[in-house]
Amino acid sequence: MKEKIYEFERYHRPKNHTLEVARLAANAAMTAPKTGGVDGVECEILTGDDLLSLADTMEQESHAFPESTKRRFLYEAVMVRESDACLVVGHYRSAGTPMDVGCGFCAGRMDCSFVYNARKTEHGQIDLTAVTPEERRKVPFNGPMCVVRNLDLGIAVGSALVITQRLLVDAMPLYTVSVAAQRQGILPRSWMKVAILMASRQKNPYVDILPDYHLHNLSVMEDDLRKIYVTLRMVYWYDYKSWYPKWDDGSGSDPGKE
Repeated sequence: MKEKIYEFERYHRPKNHTLEVARLAANAAMTAPKTGGVDGVECEILTGDDLLSLADTMEQESHAFPESTKRRFLYEAVMVRESDACLVVGHYRSAGTPMDVGCGFCAGRMDCSFVYNARKTEHGQIDLTAVTPEERRKVPFNGPMCVVRNLDLGIAVGSALVITQRLLVDAMPLYTVSVAAQRQGILPRSWMKVAILMASRQKNPYVDILPDYHLHNLSVMEDDLRKIYVTLRMVYWYDYKSWYPKWDDGSGSDPGKE
């Protein structure tokens, strides 16, 4: 069987190719080195309507931030809509299962008391169910968390990005998208997560954007053009089967007589 690959166009992009790369990137994140060999990384891939819903959440959440950060949410919501897939990588041990090695990364003290004292504990175990959804929504990511676990998350994200770079798929990890994924309850066990947008297009959609990108982007311009075109088609003209322009005297030479 022969398969012909057409040029990358807006409505005929090989999204399935990007999805395959997203799966390979998720595999790289899951198999990345972990401290002590203890796993805690999980992944989820979003496509289609899930991406649109994620962008809507970003626009809603933007109003809770200062103006400069608000623009980042609005601009990058457009990037979500222009993406083929979003890989969300989380670590489900960051908040509830510290490494207990006394490294001092979390607070500068050579023990893990900073994390344990900030949470409700029962018999030496952190009870994350004691934190209400309202408390979690007060901040983008509810801490404190084990820094060692989050370092493992960073290594997993880096491993995923190596795959996208080697397979020539545009990718960008974004804080704003990660916050929206948190708000939507994606990977609910992971209190720390990173969202990576991916796209296969002629032009990288995550760099070199216009000012006021939420207003001046390709989708908006195409929609405006479509609106004008449809309006023009509604203007009454003669029936196309019988109407042809005719040359009038004084309008110039008639090409048919030359």
